[in-house]
Order: sequence, then structure tokens, then C-alpha cells
Amino acid sequence: TAGDADPRPRDANRSAIDCEAYPRRAQQCESQREKRSNLLVALSEWALALYSVELLSTLALCTAAALIPLALQQKERPPPQQSIDAATGDTQRVLELLLNNPYVPSAEQIVPAWVLFLICAFIPLLSTLLLSLAAPVPGAVRAWLYEFLLLMAVTYSVILSIKKYCGYWRPYYYEQCGFNVTTGSCADFSAQAMKSFPSGHAGQSMSA
Repeated sequence: TAGDADPRPRDANRSAIDCEAYPRRAQQCESQREKRSNLLVALSEWALALYSVELLSTLALCTAAALIPLALQQKERPPPQQSIDAATGDTQRVLELLLNNPYVPSAEQIVPAWVLFLICAFIPLLSTLLLSLAAPVPGAVRAWLYEFLLLMAVTYSVILSIKKYCGYWRPYYYEQCGFNVTTGSCADFSAQAMKSFPSGHAGQSMSA
């Protein structure tokens, strides 16, 4: 019946009219407007950060930093060993136990590559995205993104440069280089087998 009809107009501006007709909902309406405003500001901030000349220059600097270690020569260390002359006249070679561990592929290590990616890239990016939506600050997204990219690139460059300079053996050095107990030498030179220090996983995680 006409008396039971809803007196409020049914149109596209229903929520706005409700806010005006019912003052008690003012706080809720204000909260909704603030959320929409935060979303628009956050989207605008991410758009400015991703589509800018500053991002291209930052990526260029990151690439230059990552290429620096390529100019350095990998330090080669002789395989650590001790020779013991037995009473029978045979020579026994004693290997360093800390370097005589079995080789563990990256996927089977305690912190595989995908976990390192989560720690160093996904989690910081997700955290920043959520913070930018909850409390957007003009210029904060761009500042974080550019600094994050530069920090990760510089960390990678410094760590790899020190690795090549030190040339310290990995825990599975003997197996990776194909060490021959008879000749006391490695069958194949492996640069990766001498990049144990400093830890790339630890360095990148701390930077993130």
C-alpha cells in the first residue's frame, strides 16, 4: 500500500541520501568516503611511481651496480688438504671435513630460492601496498620503491664483489669441483664452489 512504501527515493545516490537523512550514520559515511579517498590516492601514487622517468633512471643505476662484479676476477684457492706418508710408503690425503659435505641443490636447501624471493621481494612489496592503502602519504610509494631497488642492487653488487675477492670454499667444495683424492686436484674449476663468504641469502634478507 501507499502507506507502507519506503519514503526514501530509490536512485543511484541512495547512500548519499541516507547519510543526509540519518545523521546517526554520519560517522559511517565519513569512513566510507575516507576509504574511497585513500584508494584513489594509493592508486595515483603507484601509477606515478611505475610510470615515471625516475624509475627508468633507477633501473639504469641498478643495472650498472649489478654489472660491477663482472669486472672482477674470481680468486682461486688451491684445494685444502694434508698429505700423510704411511709406513707402507703410500701417501694418504686428509681432506678438510667442513668442505667435504654432500652437494645440496638449491631447491633442497634450508632456504631455497623461492623462499628467498618471498623474504626479499614479495613480503616488502605486499607490506608497502597494504600501508599505502591504509594510510597513503604523497610521494611515499615512489621514495620506497626507488630506494628499495637501489638498496637491493647495491647489496647484490657488494656481496658478489666480496665473494669473488675472497674466494672462500663452499661446504660442498670437494664434490662440486670434482676433487680427485689420487691426484690431489680438482677435475673442473668451479667459480661457484668458491663463493661461500659472505652469505648472499643473509645479506639480501637483511637489506629487504
